[in-house]
Amino acid sequence: MGACGRRDGSDSSDGSRALCAGFPSPADDYLDGGLDFPLWLVPNPPATVAWRVSGSSMIEAGILDGDIALIDRSLRPRNTSVVAVVNGEPSLKRVSRIQGRLFLTFENRDLPPYELPDLADVTIWGVIARTMVPTAGLTG
Repeated sequence: MGACGRRDGSDSSDGSRALCAGFPSPADDYLDGGLDFPLWLVPNPPATVAWRVSGSSMIEAGILDGDIALIDRSLRPRNTSVVAVVNGEPSLKRVSRIQGRLFLTFENRDLPPYELPDLADVTIWGVIARTMVPTAGLTG
């Protein structure tokens, strides 16, 4: 076996040297190629912004205080999309259609849904495409 368990001794797919930290995996022989993390995290960079989450309104969706939400402005919200809503302040809600009426709902049982009136001054600014969870000891 070559570098880090690769039989051909090749470097990683992005041109950098492979770093083996432990025993090589037998699955290394079946890898199709590298994962382009920037493109995977942000498929549409010109339309994507990152906001740090503050609060507990989306805890049941797994979006926690301190997480980073990647918001893609090019995505259209659908029923149950998690969206960034700007109505004076940035806020995360879930868009839900309940009995034909449109609601912004929290993912926290302690907070009631908010029905969108016909003339509501609410802007759906983008759809949460991904969230990132800071790892203890690696936050800035």
